[in-house]
Amino acid sequence: MYREGVTFIEKEVVDTIEFGNKIGAQLGGFQSGIGKIGKVSWIKGMVKKFSVDFLALQETMLTAEKFFDFSAIWGHKGNFVEDGSVVNLVNVYAPQKPLEKRALWDKLKRLMEGAEYFMRGNKFTFLTGVGQGLKISKIDRMLVCQEFFNKWRGACLRALPRDLSDHCPLLLTVVDSNYGPNPFKWFNSWLERKGCEEVVIRALQNSVREGSVDKRIKCKLLAVKEALKIWWKETCKKEVEDIQSLTKEIARLERRMEERELEEEELWVWEGSKKEAERLRLMNNRDLIQKSWVRWASMGDDNSAFFHRCINGRKAVNAIPGLMVNGVWVSQPSLVKKEVMGFFRKHFKEEVNHRPTLLCFNLRQVAGDDGEVLIKPFSKDEIRDAAFDCGSDRAPDPDGFNFRFIKHFWRFLEDDFLKLFEEFMSLELLAGDVARHISPL
Repeated sequence: MYREGVTFIEKEVVDTIEFGNKIGAQLGGFQSGIGKIGKVSWIKGMVKKFSVDFLALQETMLTAEKFFDFSAIWGHKGNFVEDGSVVNLVNVYAPQKPLEKRALWDKLKRLMEGAEYFMRGNKFTFLTGVGQGLKISKIDRMLVCQEFFNKWRGACLRALPRDLSDHCPLLLTVVDSNYGPNPFKWFNSWLERKGCEEVVIRALQNSVREGSVDKRIKCKLLAVKEALKIWWKETCKKEVEDIQSLTKEIARLERRMEERELEEEELWVWEGSKKEAERLRLMNNRDLIQKSWVRWASMGDDNSAFFHRCINGRKAVNAIPGLMVNGVWVSQPSLVKKEVMGFFRKHFKEEVNHRPTLLCFNLRQVAGDDGEVLIKPFSKDEIRDAAFDCGSDRAPDPDGFNFRFIKHFWRFLEDDFLKLFEEFMSLELLAGDVARHISPL
């Protein structure tokens, strides 16, 4: 018995398998595609290993689901998204002809403004051919709409090993890894917010004044950081409340406009509320611009969808959802941190205990005034000029402060930096091997 809509080739496959059964030859396991020996158990193993909540199969040799028992692979039910969000999933097998394929993607573009996660694991997803005819390509893709991408920026897309297939299975994980609190970062817009400068100055003036100069600078910046965290938390809460209040006031007055002409005092309140709401939103956008590092954002495109895609795309690419450790994918934050720390510890470890000494005779020397200039202590103006010549908005130091902060509060840090360079020139801060190698020079 044949099912409806069966093709001539499928009839031949069924007839061949049945004939093999009659003569005692089991030919069903030698079908290509999903019926291949071990393939069902392989897929079922991946579903169990990675706790898959949604499975999509693309099978060229399977024209109807009646022809295959999916319960052999899928044995459970569950929610794709725990918070109840509605997610539409479509599995598309693109046609091979270029014109038909282009028409398909044009339709998909009209339906959704797609984004794509950075794929980890393999660079290519398809392998075919043998010997000189071997070909690899990336023909398997996973596109998501912008709303999905914005909600799960930390999602991880991995290409798993091919094993029994010529395609790499794609695994998308939307569980965000908790790596702890985000590192502190100074935002330039804080200088225009009320109370910021006073908080910084008070922290700098009340910080520890004892110990070596490098420790004093560290304690000053740490005190500023802790004070700014408290101030920023209170400021954010107040700004949200202010925007909500201003929005309600603007809506109330605009509804009144539809009934009658506003009085002069009401008009002033309406205009003032719109300006203040716009100012608060502009501050938030400036923070996003600083995060994005997109230079054209300063030209007025900070409200565009493309601008926000750039921010989220950069976060997705720079994120570390996991690492391959000894051939095993590790995504637990504590293990990822341990592996990263071990890598850099090994990278910067001194492996040579005894280095050769340099004996250089008859070297030409700088004499006279030229030599004195080289060993002359740095002046206050030289240190200030070097700091102010640095780009204000360049990448911040590990402590989170950029040079705009250093320049703005230079009068409170100048003496410490001058003392730091004085101690550096006298080698008081250089201990052990560093001092021994620099002193002869």
